[in-house]
Amino acid sequence: MIIELTDLINASYEDILHNVQKVLEEFNASNLNKAALSKRILEMIECLKSQNIITKNSKIEKEYEFVIKDNLSGIVENELEEASLIQGIIDLYVENENKSIIVDFKTDKVDTQEELKERYLPQLTVYKKGVKLALGKTADVYIYSFSLDKLIKIDI
Repeated sequence: MIIELTDLINASYEDILHNVQKVLEEFNASNLNKAALSKRILEMIECLKSQNIITKNSKIEKEYEFVIKDNLSGIVENELEEASLIQGIIDLYVENENKSIIVDFKTDKVDTQEELKERYLPQLTVYKKGVKLALGKTADVYIYSFSLDKLIKIDI
């Protein structure tokens, strides 16, 4: 929710801190460390910028919803007998000049990036397929792990 409120291209620490305070007040969670949370979000944004995922010309969609009809063949162990409607919400979808990018934010406490890759590969495969079917675009896929403070490329 904090990221949804934040201008990812032009965000300053003060902007993020304001959004953090707003969300924490809404959820009556004022005991959390606003400064530390704001700093971590700013670090994530700076990481995405340093990797040219977010640029000044990026088209950014936060909480991008899609619906596709698919049987999940090759994605999940027990594929559906017939195609069904599959709905997904991508945390961050970015279009740059000649590439599309999916970023999924994760807060899981993990020791390695391999744990995240294994845990979320089916979900992210559906996201990539959703972008392909809904928009006709092939996207690069990443996880941003707040636990590891790291952007992780997912090869699908």
